[in-house]
Amino acid sequence: ATSPESRLVVSLPEDEFTYIERPWSHFVTRWAAIDTELGRHFGETEFSLLDLGSCCGFFSLQAAAGYPNAAVIGIEGSVGIGNGTTGVSGTEDDIIATKAIQTHLRWIDKLYLPNCFLAPEVWDYQRVCQLAALGRPVCDALLSLSVIHHIDNISTQQYAGAHMTHLEGTLSLVVKLLQLCPRHFIELPDRPWIEHVHAAYGTARAFLEAAAKTSGRQWSFVGPLVISEWYGTRELWLMEEVGHSTKTAIPWQGLKAFFPRLLGVSQRAV
Repeated sequence: ATSPESRLVVSLPEDEFTYIERPWSHFVTRWAAIDTELGRHFGETEFSLLDLGSCCGFFSLQAAAGYPNAAVIGIEGSVGIGNGTTGVSGTEDDIIATKAIQTHLRWIDKLYLPNCFLAPEVWDYQRVCQLAALGRPVCDALLSLSVIHHIDNISTQQYAGAHMTHLEGTLSLVVKLLQLCPRHFIELPDRPWIEHVHAAYGTARAFLEAAAKTSGRQWSFVGPLVISEWYGTRELWLMEEVGHSTKTAIPWQGLKAFFPRLLGVSQRAV
């Protein structure tokens, strides 16, 4: 068996990529598990990966370096705890100026990763619905690592506007996320976050199973790939659509068009 550390493609300094005392080992073990699965599915083929709530870019950078034929887009809106709350009321330029995005962009340049991009934007329920309405996968794989609860937090008024309770809204949000691609790496937080979900379903797995069932598609669960103890227990699951439709993901040029602003090599906001 290889050590999780041996799967790190690029050596990144801990102090630039950790936040709120989340242990470095959690980044290493989660990447090792994700890398194993990406390698199994995609190998050296071309594929697209979205890293939702990419924060400082640890997973995006590892993926782009490890899979040069992949197109990797980190989506960071600064509405969660890892990168402050600039995205709640700030402008796009304010989001770009945050430490997390500046760190990510600096390392894209430093490592010269022309296949690694960053979309400085906030995802909420309406944005996810908009992408789901396209009716075909927007990417081949999606990372949603400890981020869905932040999207949920800023979407409660949108749920109410659609005549849904908070619980119905959260379930609908995850169902819509599942529609975006056939392969999801999902990590949900423990209590006290998404308390309404834990109260109703008991476990993250049970909630994800309910979302899978509601989606009308068949999903297999692989995992938990990693169990992390950080503010409670967080499980990393891989959900794969079984016998998913022949609809291929939107081609790279088309995918790029969905993001109003996409930053990459030497496009850092100065």
